[in-house]
Amino acid sequence: MLMNEQAALTEVLDAEKKLVTLYADALNEASGQPLRKVLHSQLGTASEAQFQVFNLMFERRYYPLKPADESAVRETVAQMKQIKSQLN
Repeated sequence: MLMNEQAALTEVLDAEKKLVTLYADALNEASGQPLRKVLHSQLGTASEAQFQVFNLMFERRYYPLKPADESAVRETVAQMKQIKSQLN
């Protein structure tokens, strides 16, 4: 069965997101500096690829976004600041 472009790009985006998560997890667990350097580089590469696929999907209107409500953004920022202060 052939996939249409939107389905194919969705599969690629999902795979890139998983790669970013896997590289981040591996980086968090790595203790040797040479390995951490390689994983950090790979994480950046995977993250950039994910963003490029997202942008392509957004441009082609496969991934529509709605503008965020400013009060919801402020509330989320406040929540994240609170969480960060609790972790320090």
